[in-house]
Amino acid sequence: DSRMKEWSIDWDLLYQNYTNFTAWEGEDVPCFGILFGSKEFSRIHLPLFTKTIDGPTLHQMRSLMSSDLELIGVIKVGAYDVGVTVPKGGIEIKLHREHLVIRDSDGIKRANSFLVDVPGADGGVPRYAVARISFNVTLRQGNEPHELASAFEAQLTIIETMSFLTPDKKVISSRSTDKEKSPISGTGSPFVRLLAMQCLSPPPGEEESLVPIVRVAKGATECRIVSVPLEVSAVVLDSDSSLALHKRLLEAFRRRLDQTHNIMQTALRKKGASLEVISALFLPTGWSRHLHIQQTAVMESEEVGVEYRRRLHRLFNLPRSFPALRSGQNLLSSTPGLLRDIHKNVKNYKSCGEIAVVRPGYDYYHYMQQGFDDCQWGCAYRSLQTIVSWFLINGLADGKVPTHKEIQQCLVDIQDKPANFVGSKKWIGSTELGFVLETKYNIQYKIMTTNSGIEVAERARELLYHFKRVGSPVMIGGGQLAHTILGVDMNVETGEARFLVLDPHYTGRDELPAALSGGCEWKTAKFWQADAFYNCLMPQIPINVI
Repeated sequence: DSRMKEWSIDWDLLYQNYTNFTAWEGEDVPCFGILFGSKEFSRIHLPLFTKTIDGPTLHQMRSLMSSDLELIGVIKVGAYDVGVTVPKGGIEIKLHREHLVIRDSDGIKRANSFLVDVPGADGGVPRYAVARISFNVTLRQGNEPHELASAFEAQLTIIETMSFLTPDKKVISSRSTDKEKSPISGTGSPFVRLLAMQCLSPPPGEEESLVPIVRVAKGATECRIVSVPLEVSAVVLDSDSSLALHKRLLEAFRRRLDQTHNIMQTALRKKGASLEVISALFLPTGWSRHLHIQQTAVMESEEVGVEYRRRLHRLFNLPRSFPALRSGQNLLSSTPGLLRDIHKNVKNYKSCGEIAVVRPGYDYYHYMQQGFDDCQWGCAYRSLQTIVSWFLINGLADGKVPTHKEIQQCLVDIQDKPANFVGSKKWIGSTELGFVLETKYNIQYKIMTTNSGIEVAERARELLYHFKRVGSPVMIGGGQLAHTILGVDMNVETGEARFLVLDPHYTGRDELPAALSGGCEWKTAKFWQADAFYNCLMPQIPINVI
């Protein structure tokens, strides 16, 4: 009986999503839950709460999800009617609202003996196989919806025959077997780009048409040709066979095709609307699987984009006052070659007290990067680049990470520095960083001033509070050096404090583990010079941004 086998669930995500649901709908609104996950691995990846849902909305949600996720069950909260039928082989979790409010995992497990905790090895950032195709659609005036539907139906047939080529020229196809291990399993890269290949041979048993049929319509007809790009991603599992990955890639294309068709049909109903399609991949905080969103260019505009994102935030139990789906958070647009969230790889650290660390989503910038020699003078510039990347990746600012020259030009433009500052190798400090954040990105900040390295440790509680409440990286400057603080570990009884430091002075390659041992480590309070004064730049986040 499938109901008796064990199913793993991430309790933190369950409570996070319920909290976000109540922020949108209210604490006393009746609700139930829907569960998305993998029957093959008996894993609940995404528990979502709603007060009501219909078939088309469920279909849309599925089309946005990772191709290995399916509807696997429901959560019955109290006596409230569940508006979704439990699928065959699925599960029903029964609980009371109080279980969710007080986060009573043990109580929920007692009532649902098949639930177990997610294994510790299950965490980490997923890896993806990414592939892209593009096709043209010809739309005749007055017949656009029909021709759009026909084009997508034809493309669906083509997708079913596709194979994929890995960077080292290995083929993933329907002819692969379950015994063949996936040729990209075990790779350390978060994204592996595959070449999608269309089969040019007709399906077996299908006769080739030797005589083309041409229909000629009299009179002028206005047509437009629309290019439709489809970029998909499929999660890569260590246990994958080639055949399993091939099936997952095809399902990803089916879901993206369905989603793209729907948004383009909607756009057609709006006169003059753009049909340009953009792909975006998101991994919201706490999620183990991604959302892959196809959208038209108009959805990127401020007014339309906010409403669209607000609807998706509400649908997927995402935060009401913190962005999760802005363009800067698109994983497909990440800067190649940079290490992201390097602190997640710090292992075997023994805490001395209470830990608070940076909210995920930043790139590691350091000396000598991207072919630019800034040794001995550019550490604060690199710290600023790391901080700006955090705001961009978390959707809290628009623009791009500034170059050294752009940072200098900004300071000249606001008359903080003379004109000859541009192109120089002169240092900057926390005050200048604050000016750039405020001028170029409209980011507010606080500066904590200390008279010695000893005082930095004494005021660690303020930094601990910053990481709990705000979560942005902190630039610390003093003793002619700049560093980036990513977290604090503090024993409130003894006053002992340690600091998770990202070092911009690292000059090696952007590769693990070298960058980790040379650039990101927990430091004791003695790391800060006792006879130097330090300024800590603590960037603040805007309120109620989606």
